[in-house]
Amino acid sequence: MNDLAAAQLAELAETSDGAIEVLATAEGKGTTIFTVSLATHGIPTVSGGIRVRDRERFEFVVPDTFPYKPPTVRVPHTRWSGTPHVNWGSQLCIYAA
Repeated sequence: MNDLAAAQLAELAETSDGAIEVLATAEGKGTTIFTVSLATHGIPTVSGGIRVRDRERFEFVVPDTFPYKPPTVRVPHTRWSGTPHVNWGSQLCIYAA
């Protein structure tokens, strides 16, 4: 378990007024996977862009070497497959972030 990432995510959820919910935590091989629900209502969309629901689930895959190695983010669905910045059907490119 990556305690630093868990503590930071818990603090964000605690201060988010419900916008961030940590739904589950699981340990993988050399990673901690946090399943998180984010309020995404009000995000503007453009033609050809990703359509988001009012809440979306994301999986933050945090390596045990965090913060020295960045996490990856994926979604537990393939609704966004084929759109820009979504790789392999469900992994989000966070380069621009």
